[in-house]
Amino acid sequence: MPPAPEPILINDRYQIQRQIGQGGFGRTYLAADTYRFGDLCVLKEFAPANRSPTVLQRSRQLFEREAKVLYQVSHPQIPKFLAWFTQEDRLFIVEEYIDGKTYLELLEERQQRGETFLEIEVIQWLQDLLPVLQYLHGMNIIHRDISPGNVILPQRRSPPVLIDFGIVKEVASQIWARQLGSLQSLHQASRIGKPGYAPPEQMQLGQCFPSSDLYSLGMTALVLLTGRNPLWLLEQTHSEPRWHSQISTKLRPLFAKLLAENPRHRYPTAQAALADLQVLLSFQPSPEQTTAQPRPDAVTLAPQPAAAPTLSPTFLHHCQRELTHCIGPMAAYILDDILTQQPQLTAIALIESLAAEIPDLKQANQFRTRARALLQQVPPVSPVPPAPPQPPQPQLDATTTNPPPARPAFLPLTPDFLTTCRRELARQIGPMADCILDEILAQSPQLSRQQLIQTIAAEIPNAKQADAFRQQMLRQMGK
Repeated sequence: MPPAPEPILINDRYQIQRQIGQGGFGRTYLAADTYRFGDLCVLKEFAPANRSPTVLQRSRQLFEREAKVLYQVSHPQIPKFLAWFTQEDRLFIVEEYIDGKTYLELLEERQQRGETFLEIEVIQWLQDLLPVLQYLHGMNIIHRDISPGNVILPQRRSPPVLIDFGIVKEVASQIWARQLGSLQSLHQASRIGKPGYAPPEQMQLGQCFPSSDLYSLGMTALVLLTGRNPLWLLEQTHSEPRWHSQISTKLRPLFAKLLAENPRHRYPTAQAALADLQVLLSFQPSPEQTTAQPRPDAVTLAPQPAAAPTLSPTFLHHCQRELTHCIGPMAAYILDDILTQQPQLTAIALIESLAAEIPDLKQANQFRTRARALLQQVPPVSPVPPAPPQPPQPQLDATTTNPPPARPAFLPLTPDFLTTCRRELARQIGPMADCILDEILAQSPQLSRQQLIQTIAAEIPNAKQADAFRQQMLRQMGK
């Protein structure tokens, strides 16, 4: 189909000014809205190759569904979604026009001068964008396509703006894949994102989580810092990725958690990443401090208390009950697992860790709300009797604190158990089960049965299927 000619109106309203983009899903135009005195807007066109009545009807239904979601988004750093419509078997969406330059353009300008973005600039950039992701993820929306070309710095020099949601491309890809009539094509088409910027689970399995956006944001920040290609930054040298040597040591822990290959090892929320970023900033010395007392290069991202109080059994019981409402009987095993691995968690940190184990974003947010409400009703910490006077100690030894209750040893993995896992996983997701299980075991061979079940369930994109897998495996363990 030839590009829409400039002199004509689209939908008897939008006058094309110029084409500003083109990709596999269609064209993007800068248009003037004649109903709004010529206000500029962005017009995105999607043209299905197959124009049969069935395909077009399905296309309209998918676009209408996603349009209702995007219409609810209202944030100053996200372009307003204005409208959607069809004309001559083409689908269009209309968005607010942001006058500015993408960070890809800004980086290219700096590289021509032999420069990249400064560390302090990138830290501020992350501070500006992490709250935007927190807002989107709170609405159960995942961007899916964060990269330097999809973040704009407006001309008025206000905070950066996040554009070009991958959710729309995903709908378009599903439409096109259905035209091919192939399940494999549908699976491949669901893999929205750019190589190097999108995390492995998104590119390889077509799965997206909030932590997938955090990975893309972290990689975009690294590219702005270094000016390097993301695939080059990920290459391994001397048992660590190249990006380690490209940034200061104080930033490495932050980026290591943003860019963890396993989504379970990343920050569970944008808020958690922002908290570590703010703590990192609090360690920045003033000029006077730098002169009087130089700081070491390495900076710990989270303050570590000398000894954390023991969480009360009543609070833990209520947490387990609320978690059970969300994911079923696996709640007890998950809570036990987290407390065994991290016995010194605070109440808030425990709530966040448990919420990260809930695949459904809406349920995870509901759990956070109910669990935080418990803090006002149930004392989260067991009362600790006053300790007898002791001489000052530079640091408390971990053995002197009250140890957490002893936990039962986890059952080891056996060939029969792994065979059962493969069979149950294949029932939920098909032939990919063997690849997923083998990859998990190769990366984490020391997992307990409970940990393996939860790790596998996290790889199942459908929340109902994931829960069915958990419950079936729990019944097998009870036999």
